Amino acid sequence: MTAHGKRTILSEFLGLSVRLDPSSEESLFKFYSTSPKIQSFCPERNARDIAVARPEESVVLTFVLDRSQGVYAHTSFCPDHLFCVHAGWRCFLELFGPDSVVHGLAYRSRNNETVVGIFDASRLGGAQLHELAFLDRHKMVFDLFRGNAHNNSLQYHWAGFAPSCYNSLWNSPFRCHEMLILRQDFSTERVIGPLKI
Repeated sequence: MTAHGKRTILSEFLGLSVRLDPSSEESLFKFYSTSPKIQSFCPERNARDIAVARPEESVVLTFVLDRSQGVYAHTSFCPDHLFCVHAGWRCFLELFGPDSVVHGLAYRSRNNETVVGIFDASRLGGAQLHELAFLDRHKMVFDLFRGNAHNNSLQYHWAGFAPSCYNSLWNSPFRCHEMLILRQDFSTERVIGPLKI
């Protein structure tokens, strides 16, 4: 992804920067990190891994919804800060409620609209979830989207076993050529998709 593409997507979300205080509760939240290294898919090695399709020009973001109904975003590009989210994206509160932390990808759809696809939650309504298995947390996110009306720019982002994800990359509703393997420790591995000839 180009630096310009990242800045364009991030500028739609991020407002004022707030430095994370190491003694604050927010500093204990889990944030996904993205490896700059990209690897090839190996069916034997990745068979039981959980993955998400990573849209082109996407940014991994964590959204922190505090008890006072503030909405903040965290990105690995600036790991020591939270950013106030522009007012148009406060729709996170309607779906997830205050005192929640959700994780997703921000990207441009094929119609050039900005979309946030949420695939994980490490905290919902004050309950810590990061010790739960990823698929249990993912199902909680799915259930929230299924049971509630929400802004079309905020969408559920499917995750599943890496072989299924890999085989579906070319049929994604967005431009995509790689996937992210999601680890229980909130790290990721980038995996290149199949080459289209």
